[in-house]
Amino acid sequence: ENGDTFGFVLSWRNFMKKFILFCIFIIVNISFSTTLVVPCNREEKKCVIRGFKVDGRIITEYQIFDLKEIVNILNKFGESGTVDFVGHTDSTGTKKYNQKLSFIRARNVARILRELGLKDTISIGEISGKGEDDPVDKNETDIGKYHNRRVEILFNNLKWKNFE
Repeated sequence: ENGDTFGFVLSWRNFMKKFILFCIFIIVNISFSTTLVVPCNREEKKCVIRGFKVDGRIITEYQIFDLKEIVNILNKFGESGTVDFVGHTDSTGTKKYNQKLSFIRARNVARILRELGLKDTISIGEISGKGEDDPVDKNETDIGKYHNRRVEILFNNLKWKNFE
C-alpha cells in the first residue's frame, strides 16, 4: 500500500510539473530564452544542465526532461551547425579525477541528445571537461557545489530558422 501511495505522489508531481510547464508555454511568447524551462541564454548561446550528483555520471530524470526540451527546440528552430559540450565539477575529489569526471558528464550529455533524436544536420562538436577549474558559484556551500556540477551546451555556429 505504501508503494502505491508513493507511486501516486510521484505521478501527481509529474503531472503538476507538466501542467505548470504547459501553462508557461501558453502564457509566454515563443522565443529561445523563454520557451525553454532549462536555464538557457540566447545572448550567451548556451544552455546549462546543473545538479549532477557528487561523483555523478548518469543523467537524472529531471535532466532528461530538460534535454528533451533542448532537442525539441533545436529540431524545430535549428537548421544546421555544431553544438559543443563542456563538463564541470565541484571541488570534491582530486583535480585529476574531476577533470576526467567532467569530460564523462559532457560526453554523456552529448550522447543523450543524439539518443533523444537530435537531427543529423546539427552535429556534435567539441566535448571537453574543465573539472573544478571554472566554478560559477562557491564550493563552500551545498547549493554552490550543486551549481558547479554542470554541463554547458554551447551553440557557437548554429543557423536558426523561423525564429524571432
